[in-house]
Amino acid sequence: MMPDVIDEYDEILTDDKTGSQGSHGALTRLAGSQAGSQVINGDPEPEKNSNKKGKHSKASQEDDDKEPESKLARHIADALVDSLCYDEIGGDWYSQSNGLWQVTSEKKALKVIMRVLDAGMPQGYSIAKLNNVKSFLMIYLLLGKWASNRHLLPMKNGVLDTKNMQLSDYSHKHRFNWQLPYSYDPDAKLDVIKRWLWTASGEDMESVNIIRAFFKMALVGGDIQKFLELIGAGGTGKSTLIRLLVAFIGEKNHAATDLKNLETNRFEAAALYGKRLVLISDSSRYGGEVSTLKALTGGDPVRFEKKNQQQSGSFVFDGVVVIASNEAIQTADYTSGLIRRRMPVNFNRKVTDADKIKWAAVGGIEAAMHSELAGLLNWVMAMTEADVKAVIGGINGQMTQTQRDHLVETNKIAAWIDDNIVIEPNAVTYVGGSMKGKTEDETHLARREKLYANYEAWCSDGAVHPVALQRFTANITDVCDQLKIDVIALPKDRNGKPIKGIAIRRDHHFNYAMPVTKKLLCDPDKKLCDPVVTQQSRASDGGDPCDPINSPVTITPIQNDVEYF
Repeated sequence: MMPDVIDEYDEILTDDKTGSQGSHGALTRLAGSQAGSQVINGDPEPEKNSNKKGKHSKASQEDDDKEPESKLARHIADALVDSLCYDEIGGDWYSQSNGLWQVTSEKKALKVIMRVLDAGMPQGYSIAKLNNVKSFLMIYLLLGKWASNRHLLPMKNGVLDTKNMQLSDYSHKHRFNWQLPYSYDPDAKLDVIKRWLWTASGEDMESVNIIRAFFKMALVGGDIQKFLELIGAGGTGKSTLIRLLVAFIGEKNHAATDLKNLETNRFEAAALYGKRLVLISDSSRYGGEVSTLKALTGGDPVRFEKKNQQQSGSFVFDGVVVIASNEAIQTADYTSGLIRRRMPVNFNRKVTDADKIKWAAVGGIEAAMHSELAGLLNWVMAMTEADVKAVIGGINGQMTQTQRDHLVETNKIAAWIDDNIVIEPNAVTYVGGSMKGKTEDETHLARREKLYANYEAWCSDGAVHPVALQRFTANITDVCDQLKIDVIALPKDRNGKPIKGIAIRRDHHFNYAMPVTKKLLCDPDKKLCDPVVTQQSRASDGGDPCDPINSPVTITPIQNDVEYF
């Protein structure tokens, strides 16, 4: 008998095509063709017939009880395959409604399973049978994978194919477990958000395009192993941008954490499973390892572990990571694995009272932004994959000037190289060792000739804790490799470990560009784009013009093309 009241969980038992209870067709054999007492012309059947029927029902029930539970569960799975599934990684049941899959509790999943069992076993069943059937269903209804077609976006008004920007109806076969909180409108325009981005970024086109690229990757994912790092003092617009990104991707589709919890709490990563956006805030003072952050952004498996539950596996995060802090984050990782993942955007312009008054005319900046989400989608999706790679770069792409400046602020090996080292393709300089406990004369000589002694002195002057000697050479080659500086760690000889391609800066290197930031120390009053400075070579000071190191150093200033924006 059908239940008198149908609630939201009964909906997943309804057949999509006929509107009838889908379980009855699949479990007709279980229910039997004569289950229950018969009524003839409104009156009960005579007692003897009823007794015969009771005996028949009892026999049928006994036959059902004897059926292997694996087969019983298979019949139920056939009825529920389009409405219920089990995610092994997350350890959760999911139910499907209108083409969208959402987490449901185990008790609610059991309620659905019981209704199918009730239809086939009206005389009842034991709790052991229910639990055994559930265990089989966790296997039969095991999820293969969630929707992985990056060109399909789940909108409120349908599924958007970003290849042709056409909408189609939802289907349970799509396996979407997330949805954007607004509808697709091909005619939606963008105005307020563009103007705000231009102002907040300090009218820097590079920053605007980086932000735009990350907005797109939050939607469709990508193979570019980067995270967005928003840096700036309070009141510069970081929080406004973050709230815009959350509204754009959907509140339910993001998770917030901090670096300390992410790296030290083994249960924290579980909250990131299935999310499109991870926000990491207030992390500038964290100074530890960042292995989980690198795994999230590098396409590596991340452990999935819930408290008081057995670890169920690992997952690969396919969304975007955004870090926001007042200062650049400091970590103990000086390797290229972290260097190449950082994509910094600086917010240096404070919001003024005049800005607030200007945006008040449109109801406040955030209200105006949220009314343009559909237009923002159109603008973001107009950015091609080639555009995204050109702006952000590939895994080992060229570093922007902002990235170079940021590297010096966050990586002490890079900062030392920028201050005390020059690029000399044919130079061979020995690493040496620590000068602790050595005489003053030995220390003074070593600091002029040996790399580690020079680095150790630089750290002492800046109150910086030096990296261990054992990691020093690898750190140098890592940083140089990321900067496309050709250095070679040569085999150890009787004088120690030599490195070819760099030399310790001396007085006669005054017009050599700093290796990381590409700035010149010859005349601090000159602008970087001044031809007198940027095209100067050592040949003008009497150096050998045939030496490759004497080639002119040219720094092309960044152009802000307003028309493109």
